[in-house]
Amino acid sequence: MEKPDATSEVLERDLRLIVASCLERFPNLRAIILYGGYGRGEGSWYQDSDGAWHAYNDYDVLIVSEKRAPKTELGALEKRLAKKIGIRWVDLGLKTSADLRAWNQSILSYDTKYASKVLYGDASVLDEIPEVKADRLPWVEARVLYQVRLYTLLGSLGPNGMAVTLHDEEARFFRNQMAKAILAAVDVLLLAHGRYHASYRERVRRVLELYPDRQNLQELCPWALSEKLRPQAPEMKPHEVARLYHSARDLFLREMYPALSKEFGRRIEGPLDVVRASRWLPTALLKRIYWVAKFRGLRMEREQAVFFAQAFLVSAFRRDGIHEPDLRHAILHLRFADPGISASLDWNQARIEASRLRMEL
Repeated sequence: MEKPDATSEVLERDLRLIVASCLERFPNLRAIILYGGYGRGEGSWYQDSDGAWHAYNDYDVLIVSEKRAPKTELGALEKRLAKKIGIRWVDLGLKTSADLRAWNQSILSYDTKYASKVLYGDASVLDEIPEVKADRLPWVEARVLYQVRLYTLLGSLGPNGMAVTLHDEEARFFRNQMAKAILAAVDVLLLAHGRYHASYRERVRRVLELYPDRQNLQELCPWALSEKLRPQAPEMKPHEVARLYHSARDLFLREMYPALSKEFGRRIEGPLDVVRASRWLPTALLKRIYWVAKFRGLRMEREQAVFFAQAFLVSAFRRDGIHEPDLRHAILHLRFADPGISASLDWNQARIEASRLRMEL
């Protein structure tokens, strides 16, 4: 699926603005790198009612500079750029040359080294990232994917959840988030085979080749790829929303739990196992003690509680109804993060609180 020329024009315009703004703030920077979907030539695009093309997901930009900047300053620049461009997010990161040379083995370092574009500056900067082998990517990447994509299954709906028909942007956003959850399952399946690839298209092709008899993969993966690249916004009735949600959620959890089992080195079958492994395995316990001592507070504990709440909430929403024990566990963790939260939330209310806290903490 090739990008129409119109999207290339929009992309070039947006990137010129990003480069100019970054140079204004960091005049002596070494390089500006575009990574993520747009960096690999697989960004998400949609057409509005007037036929104009717009970038849909965030632009991922890495600044290489020897002069560091506070996160608050980068955040302010992100917001200014997003407003100027008219996009939901611009994600700015900053690394020094030493940071690049010390970058650990990860999906992010793999994608940046092998599937990104230097927009400005030293074109050889990517050579300094250490070699990353697809068959050596660590299982901690499964935990990262799980934690990040839990939000797509909870923050993808408005306050009324699945009780209303979705139109226009609400439908587009929901479908795009479900596609991300499905593609996260694709990623962990490829991690298991040592066959991860930077391209969405190639990842889906490899999974379909590896699992020709898995009907759910054969149906959901091509749909997710198409939806990721060209988000659509058809009207969706509540039963259609619920059906797609269940399909994405079930695939996500089915593939994540075995992957998390390999990461933690113990059997993971549900969110309670995730909590126990994350809190009480020796390495996890030492890490918790370190963070509490370093920052002299419970901020990290509260952030972890929100993660656990999300895990229980995703598990709680089942085809035969809400699993009340998981919902109760989720509320307990939410109340640890914010004691002002009610103890009698329903699933939809708890989902909204979890999404709020994830953004605030």
